[in-house]
Amino acid sequence: MTLSLVRVKQLVWLLAVLGLAATVLLGLPLLGEVFSRAETTQVQNSALNLLAERHAEKGSLVWLTDDPSLPRRLEPYARDAVTSGYRRGYEELAYALYSGDSTGLPSYYQEGALGDAHLVTQQTRLSEFADWDHRLTLHFYAPDGATVAFTDRYWYAQGEADGKRLSAPRLARRTVDVVMALDDGNWRVHHWRVSADAPEPVARSGYPNLAAQLTRVRGVNYEARSAPFAALWTAFDANEVDADFGRVKRLGLNTVRVFVPYPLPPHASDTLKTLLNTAGRHGLKVIPTLLDNYTAYRLADLPGILAMLATLQPELSSPQVLAIDLKNEADLDAPKADWTRLRFFLGLLADRARTVSGKAVTVGLTVPDAALSSHLDFVTVHSYGTPGETATRLREASTLGLPVLLEEFGYHTQTNKLPDPHTEAEQAWFYRQMLDVSAAQRVGWMAWTLFDLPEGNVPGKKQVERHLGLLRADGTAKPAAQVLTGTPTRAPTALERLVKWQFLWPALIPLVLAALLASRQFKKRKLNTKCDEN
Repeated sequence: MTLSLVRVKQLVWLLAVLGLAATVLLGLPLLGEVFSRAETTQVQNSALNLLAERHAEKGSLVWLTDDPSLPRRLEPYARDAVTSGYRRGYEELAYALYSGDSTGLPSYYQEGALGDAHLVTQQTRLSEFADWDHRLTLHFYAPDGATVAFTDRYWYAQGEADGKRLSAPRLARRTVDVVMALDDGNWRVHHWRVSADAPEPVARSGYPNLAAQLTRVRGVNYEARSAPFAALWTAFDANEVDADFGRVKRLGLNTVRVFVPYPLPPHASDTLKTLLNTAGRHGLKVIPTLLDNYTAYRLADLPGILAMLATLQPELSSPQVLAIDLKNEADLDAPKADWTRLRFFLGLLADRARTVSGKAVTVGLTVPDAALSSHLDFVTVHSYGTPGETATRLREASTLGLPVLLEEFGYHTQTNKLPDPHTEAEQAWFYRQMLDVSAAQRVGWMAWTLFDLPEGNVPGKKQVERHLGLLRADGTAKPAAQVLTGTPTRAPTALERLVKWQFLWPALIPLVLAALLASRQFKKRKLNTKCDEN
């Protein structure tokens, strides 16, 4: 009886284990399907978000002059309907390319065009796609008002998405022949044939005097004391900027670098225009740095960024603009956006910005990138290391065969910064050495920055960023500013380097007194011990 009961219990345990194993084995595919659907849903939601942003942009399709031989003129309301249907079709195609979900394509494509759209999405599943600058020319409008034929010439960028990486990027200008028909009150694409698709060479106008101009640059990166960084564009004070640019000129400098955020805040073009006009009155040139705070490098953002270039075109082509810097320290964004994507993205923008502005173009980098430099007119070095390290970076940058600008260098004066406090005298000596390095390398330079910054946000909320100015927060000049105007300086003495630790003296005095007291007590005990022995 006992043996039988034991066997029954064993059998029950065996059945329980087998049941659990079966549940796990049967549930794994279901669990995998759940995760797969969740991932698909996430991708599709991301695609829909990109689609919504894309649809919010204006002016992506422009009709050129119609073919004069048209049998009938296209009415304005019909043109609007054709434009809307055609644009929605491209948005749906971009969504299908990104998400792999092509179920919406029949809403905008029919007949041969639908087959072509499906073929494209199957061959390039899960890719990023952006199109812009559509130029449409109408060639036919049927007498019954139900069929139109036109050509569309536009730019597009596409790349296969490999996780967050962008592989096989392509930028080209395409021309397509399109036939759309009115079906049940909706305009749909019935035929869509590519007649041309090839990269269009970008004309490089050349800047024969650029190297000499950059060599003469004596400049400073500008942040307003009352509203540094992005706050400058939302709390702009024209009088403050005018006074600050006057200080820049009195320091013997000739160039300022300013930072334009993306997306553009309201009235950004007016603010930039005022900055440029103010610089012109003081005899200063300006290097606007665009895309400040932007780090995504998504193809879907290209139309909006190109629209920004068009919006700022009058300002970027101004005589006060020496050159355009597309992005500040883009190489620091590489962990977020891989170098393949970053080079493709910024290379494209460099070519566009040059065409829009007619100005030399660069990208602010801590270390110049050889592949990206093929799209640039000059390269930059940002260095906060020793003068010797900066000299090495400048020599390496010169091997790329382009003019070089030392676009950022600086030395903080936070006297209580551990483990490396600095004094104003040390900053002055550092500046003297850096100016000598720049002269030896024959490169222009731009200091960081004009003022110490007591207010507003600073990068990384690091206090050291508030103490990098040539001028103190009250506007008075530090010794480093006097170096710029030719005042001689020397290396700090050993005593001066020791004195800079004076902020620790109040904490050291009790320690020294305690040590002296402990030493006295030790000697006293030692003397008593010796007396006891005698």
